[in-house]
Amino acid sequence: MVEDKFVGGASMYVARTGNGPGANGGRVQWRGIHWWPTPGMTAPNPDVPVSVAGEVAEGSRCLAVQAPRAAVVMFRGALAEIVHDRGSETAKGKNTLFAQLKQMTDDGDLVPALSDWASHIRVLGNAGAHPSTLAPVSMEEAEELLRLVNALLDYLYVMPAKVQRARTARP
Repeated sequence: MVEDKFVGGASMYVARTGNGPGANGGRVQWRGIHWWPTPGMTAPNPDVPVSVAGEVAEGSRCLAVQAPRAAVVMFRGALAEIVHDRGSETAKGKNTLFAQLKQMTDDGDLVPALSDWASHIRVLGNAGAHPSTLAPVSMEEAEELLRLVNALLDYLYVMPAKVQRARTARP
């Protein structure tokens, strides 16, 4: 038998063995440390490519378990996926994410404000990937970066798709 008890702000599951009260003795307790879906997670927007959304979702799961370095590295990975999806062949051919994003800006695929956002995401992602050479990443920074990434996705994917749907819905 398994029962759910709410103890001290967390669910505690108690498993009892046997076929009746006290039969075969034994009692096991554990606290839930991982819930699915992860609290605060939302379904990915269907307008965002799966490859990009997957990087952001994994970064969000990292935040849920207090892993800010891992989160910002995943958000940086989302940028790389954006280059792969939206960048020109010239941008994709560049050797570094910095050069790829600069090329996307030069090509007009990223407006200057978005280029600044992308650069910030890239730099913090580097800090997460190379902690020995750069300052550590805080939870607050990683959470802010998630908001920035989501705004970038809204601008690049969600809003254009909404406009297109509105145009096609009107005769």
